[in-house]
Amino acid sequence: MKAPFIRNPYNYDTEKASQDAAYVETSTSLTIQSQTLETDINEIVRRVGIGAPMPTNTRIPEYGDYTEIRDFRSALEAVANAESHFMQLPAAVRAQFQNDPQEFLQFCTTPGNDQKLMEWGLRRPAEAPGATIVTPPATTGTPPAPGAPNAPGTK
Repeated sequence: MKAPFIRNPYNYDTEKASQDAAYVETSTSLTIQSQTLETDINEIVRRVGIGAPMPTNTRIPEYGDYTEIRDFRSALEAVANAESHFMQLPAAVRAQFQNDPQEFLQFCTTPGNDQKLMEWGLRRPAEAPGATIVTPPATTGTPPAPGAPNAPGTK
């Protein structure tokens, strides 16, 4: 019976093992090599240290009401809840948005899409301006006494 191979610093070449396990990219890289100095944190700190301005953020900020999200867990729950509700929509509706909740949210918040949302049953029709909602009076189940106001047969 042959003894098992046990690695130790004296019989195992860690550099060779690292090279053997490394992933080697064979296709051309999409990285723009001319921008290496602009993205190197050491170069950015050096430039700011000699008075150059900080790099500007080119991303447009997004605003929203996130007062209910106070920590990372509640943020994850809000995202999971939104995705769960989106997945409950009919497949035909989801397919119009490439099954992307973000595209659906963008559609819902765009003015002028109310009619389509009402067709899908996702939005109630808007109340007519100046319309009042009339609710019938509650009935207790006992008829009013004869001669009382609103009793049948009285005027």
